Amino acid sequence: AGSDLNFTATVSAGGQSLSVPVVIHLTEIVKTLEAYEHQAVFNKSNSRIGTSESESGLVIATQPQHGTVEAYFVGNEMWDFDYTSTDCFAGQDSYLYQIAGEYGEVSVNVTAALHDLTINAETNTAKIIDLSAELPSNFTQTITITQPEQGTSSYNSATKELTYTPNSSATSDSFTYAANGCAKTISVTVSRPPLLLALNTTETGQELWKSDGTVAGTVLVKDINLGADSSSPGPFLKRLSDGMFLFFASQDGERGIWKTSGTEESTVKVKDILASYGSARNLTLVGDDVYFTTKTIDTLRLWKSDGTEDGTVIVKELPILGGDRSGYLHTVNGKLLFNYDHPHTASNPRGEEAWVSDGTALGTAELKDIWPGGGESDFMKGSVIEFKGNLYSRADDGSTSGSEVWMTDGTTNGTKLLADLEVGSNGSIPTNFTAADDVFYFTAVTSDKGDQLWKSDGTSENTVPVKDMDPNSSVRDQDLFSSDFFYGEIKQGNDTNGLLFFAAKNGDYGIELWKSDGTDSGTVMVKDLMAGVNYSSRPGDFVELNNTLYFTAYDLDNSRNLWQSDGTEEGTFMVKSFASDELESESIEVKNGIILLNVRKGGGEDAFDYQLWRSDGTETGTYFLGDIL
Repeated sequence: AGSDLNFTATVSAGGQSLSVPVVIHLTEIVKTLEAYEHQAVFNKSNSRIGTSESESGLVIATQPQHGTVEAYFVGNEMWDFDYTSTDCFAGQDSYLYQIAGEYGEVSVNVTAALHDLTINAETNTAKIIDLSAELPSNFTQTITITQPEQGTSSYNSATKELTYTPNSSATSDSFTYAANGCAKTISVTVSRPPLLLALNTTETGQELWKSDGTVAGTVLVKDINLGADSSSPGPFLKRLSDGMFLFFASQDGERGIWKTSGTEESTVKVKDILASYGSARNLTLVGDDVYFTTKTIDTLRLWKSDGTEDGTVIVKELPILGGDRSGYLHTVNGKLLFNYDHPHTASNPRGEEAWVSDGTALGTAELKDIWPGGGESDFMKGSVIEFKGNLYSRADDGSTSGSEVWMTDGTTNGTKLLADLEVGSNGSIPTNFTAADDVFYFTAVTSDKGDQLWKSDGTSENTVPVKDMDPNSSVRDQDLFSSDFFYGEIKQGNDTNGLLFFAAKNGDYGIELWKSDGTDSGTVMVKDLMAGVNYSSRPGDFVELNNTLYFTAYDLDNSRNLWQSDGTEEGTFMVKSFASDELESESIEVKNGIILLNVRKGGGEDAFDYQLWRSDGTETGTYFLGDIL
């Protein structure tokens, strides 16, 4: 401060150069200020400079080498400086300001806000990366991300959380996140969680096994119910916080909730939940708690568990009657929703309606009485999807609208009719709800068009028909659509497109494979697998593996076989024939990068064995893993 800054400036023009000595007198007003990379972090105390000049008395004389700076007059002879780094520089930067012909210097200590990261993730499981631990607390710059080759990624600027989900075949991956021109790499090591199975042998009965997708790698984890009696383990649901799988299993006549990480020593009982007649089902994850229901002849019990015995408790007990259909669990916005078939009495004429729970007895109550009195609205009992913060399903109000599309966000006020497609009490009877990217699909019937494919963005005005599948008919045809609808990202050549697949028929073909891109012209039959209007392949059990559609369909010999498709006729062909056996419908799923199939073998009605097969999408990669029953 108060000294001279001496340097030589060289000016070149027309092949000539001239060196000129320059002297800048530095004033008393010299500050050393700190900042973070990519962020205007000067606060009011360390970036404010007092002068005796008015608003026009200070200018930025030189821009910093690794960023930009602006000066703001804030009144009372005070100025704010706003510095922002524009590259990945970390170190000391500086710039000059000028007041009344004299200069001051601001030195900026720049520290990196973005860093290369290394993370671990599991296939098909969302990995949340909390960048708030990496970024300065006052970081407000826009972060952009690239899409990884082996998964998907997204960034939430409000929470500063980055979510990465590797696909089923990933082993390693990488992508970048960037701000203000500085990009850093996130490297991912991808592992596969244990593939847990319920397989049967003569010695152990049906017990807990795990597999890496090969015969040699398919091994018994634990004989829970010792001897030939079965524990019948499953289904398996993973808690994200500790990676433990919770499941039902039987031991010594009692059905309990168990947990495992895939090893014998980690497979332990959490708590017995049924000691006599009854059923346990509907494992559902809400946050990090697992909910499920047990049902006896007269009581429905809603449970929740944190994976410990003390933390496995009954949330609410509700009375039921024979023929009860309660207990289908769903989740939206951190709440648990389920349907409850309330016993109907003269003094309490209640029917089957949607209920909501926050995990406490007091917070478990009817969501809304859609069909007032003793009627059954059937809301959330059949086809249900979650789409953009709401659940969508069919419901009947019993009077004005009939069975139509309803929605709920988990609140009473947010539970309402979306659209009355068939005006009057008959209703359009919507079903086959399937979520896509920006819309969801469903089927519905109206008196003027009959059965149609519809789509909606969640608003009444944009709930519109996609295609009239049979223009020559205006009556409901229960065989027009199958109950299997599937939306996936399917690779066609070098492009990957979001497509809806389903089975349908019209006047020219039997029930065959169709696809839709959400437009009338883009809703077409993919292939007539069993040619002729009198024959139907009835495709279904749609799954996606490595951006390819796999499904099952019947052949002329009445066998159900494994097929694949890229959405084109030439790209749709059989993977594996099960002509001598029978591939079970509703028994195909993708886990850990392989397709699992249930195959029924045997001769007579009483001689069937059920086997588990695996497939990688090729004929040679489709083979037997183990017996189920």
